[in-house]
Amino acid sequence: MQELVNAELRSLRKKLSRIGVIFRTTVKKKFTVEVVRITPDDLRRLLVLWVWSERYHLPLTYVIEVLVGRWRGITTRHRRKSKVNTLGVRVMTLTSRKSEQMLVEHIQQHFPNHENEFEWRLQKQLRLLGLDEQWGRVQSFVDVVNPESVVRLYRRRVNRRARLLSKANAAHWRRHRHWRGNPWL
Repeated sequence: MQELVNAELRSLRKKLSRIGVIFRTTVKKKFTVEVVRITPDDLRRLLVLWVWSERYHLPLTYVIEVLVGRWRGITTRHRRKSKVNTLGVRVMTLTSRKSEQMLVEHIQQHFPNHENEFEWRLQKQLRLLGLDEQWGRVQSFVDVVNPESVVRLYRRRVNRRARLLSKANAAHWRRHRHWRGNPWL
């Protein structure tokens, strides 16, 4: 039993470190912030952003960009100028109930027909069917001796992929299996 608990703690620590790295890189790249200080409590709070990204079927980077962008726009009027370009928003603020309300409003405004859910559903279906990876290596037409054969092979691969996807989507047993996150429901 103790081994199971330790394994769960290790996986949670890995997830927290990945979320911290994603947060730092997103904020530094998008908002050109020089200093991002994250305490261990802030790392645990950032787990809330990951839960929201799973709940609303959006990438974590998108959730971070939306919330930090909105809160920086609100708080820039009330903040002193500093010599170092900092975030200007506390992580506690980013994970508050008001932030979730702002995120939901932003999602409703930018995805009125639930496009984010349709995209998530398609990506999950492709991943479950094994059709999400790249197809072979990229070839240039300059290197090819016979371009017609390359086009024929490409057409064959595309048709095969389309057949597999339509066959999988037509399978009724996928719709009758109830499990959390089933993209065919």
